[in-house]
Order: sequence, then C-alpha cells, then structure tokens
Amino acid sequence: MGHTPAPWIAVGHYVEVEDDTKPDICNVNPRLINQHHLNWSEEECTANAYLIAAAPELLEALELIGLELDVDTERVCP
Repeated sequence: MGHTPAPWIAVGHYVEVEDDTKPDICNVNPRLINQHHLNWSEEECTANAYLIAAAPELLEALELIGLELDVDTERVCP
C-alpha cells in the first residue's frame, strides 16, 4: 500500500503536502465533519495534525529498525 509522498506539513487542523496543486491529506477538526460531541480543543487538534504529519518519517524509521532487526517490513508495514 502506498501513501502520499512526504513531506507532510501541519497547517492548523489540516495535514497537507507542500504542493498546493495536490489535495490535503486530512483535517483533524471533528467539528468540521459533524462530530461536535468530541469537543477537542484547538491545541489538541493542532497536536494531532502534527502527529499525523510525522507519519511518513515515522514509517521510514520503523522500516529502518525492521531492517536492522531482520524483520519482514512488508508483512509488518504493508
């Protein structure tokens, strides 16, 4: 399974790529998708966006660790 190439950047509640001709990765503000009951603060939404934006780098790090430990990374991180 592939994903949008890095780098991903957090911009407020959004996770985007630097190329403005590409669509945003996601929006982490639950109020904008009719999930008002979650009541996340602005700070929590922004923190979640930063965490998601780091996903490509985190995946790369896990794959490198898997290579060092001789783990089948395709099976673990398809």
